[in-house]
Amino acid sequence: MMFPNKASLFFFIILCGLFLSLANAPALAQTPFLDKGIEAFERGDYDEALVQLEQSAKIEHVSKTQRIEVHKFLAYIYLGMDQSEQAEGHLIEALTADPSFSPQGDPMFGAPKMIAAFSKARSKVDIVHITSDPSGADVVIDGLFFGKTPCDAVLKAPKTVKISIQAESRSSIERTLQTIGGRAISFHEQLNLAGGRVMIITEPEGATIFLDNREMGRTPCILPNIAPKTYKVRLVLAGRREYHQDLVVEPGKVATLRTSLVPLKSNASKSEHMEMNATESNLGYKVAGYILVAGSIASLSTSGVFIGQAFNYADKAGSAGAKDEYNRDLQNGKNAEMTSYIAGGVGVALGAAAVALLYKGYHSKPSKSAAWENYRVFLSHEGAYTGLGVIYVW
Repeated sequence: MMFPNKASLFFFIILCGLFLSLANAPALAQTPFLDKGIEAFERGDYDEALVQLEQSAKIEHVSKTQRIEVHKFLAYIYLGMDQSEQAEGHLIEALTADPSFSPQGDPMFGAPKMIAAFSKARSKVDIVHITSDPSGADVVIDGLFFGKTPCDAVLKAPKTVKISIQAESRSSIERTLQTIGGRAISFHEQLNLAGGRVMIITEPEGATIFLDNREMGRTPCILPNIAPKTYKVRLVLAGRREYHQDLVVEPGKVATLRTSLVPLKSNASKSEHMEMNATESNLGYKVAGYILVAGSIASLSTSGVFIGQAFNYADKAGSAGAKDEYNRDLQNGKNAEMTSYIAGGVGVALGAAAVALLYKGYHSKPSKSAAWENYRVFLSHEGAYTGLGVIYVW
């Protein structure tokens, strides 16, 4: 859109502003009872105005401005009819719609009689200004949702009122207020992070619970309303190792710890541990011993083979006709004999080492009687088989 001059542009802006202000103005025309009541009031037909305005007062979904208008006209009409109690009731309703409402200074409703009625109505209520940190908390009055902080509540007096301020993940605040009328009260509430719950279960049960070195009870246990933070948990039970763990408690949540407490090492358990280690070591000795038995048998067998060769060469040397053949067979026989001695020596050494390892393997340490029994088994079985093998080879 093109504007021929600045004056045209300025006029267009003024029109847009006027349109927006009219669009946002209170929609009084959308409340026919209020409109008809005001028209009847202006004509002086107060009976008709009263009927229409009372109907309008029963409509819930109207703007704050419209509600105040309805109750101002009704209060004015009832004052004209010398019904001050009804007039005061409507002025209280106007205050409830807007706690800052006052007819003071209003050219139409600021008459002395209206101001006096308003003062009396104001003396029958307390106006409570409620704030919280953080803001936006729900305000519940006598079990009914009222609004969110910050807010102003007009409370009739005298009366005992229960006010609750609630916010997600925060500890709620409960207040009991005794209204007396005519007061303006303000209170501010700090909503701390809501406490979490801690559930601790141990096997076995009965362990003493410490949170940051503060005793809290015995397991199994659920600890309510624990301030959110990271705690150092310590669990103590006689005959069991102390248990230590960091536990994070979050607002409105349950932090759970389940654990089995390890028994303390007694002399008996140490002995069992030593026996287990001894058993593992003994198995190693046995395996090594049997390997050496096999090596010993192999060496002795080799020695027997070379002994046989030595005898063969000796027979050849005795029947040899030529001197050279005799000397050669004799030398070969000596070499075979020497090899036999070496292999036999190795076999005997391996056998001795095998006996020592097998003895070690069967020599458990729990008691002397058990050690002797194991050694006797060794002698009667593996030792016997090894001895028979050596005798056979030789």
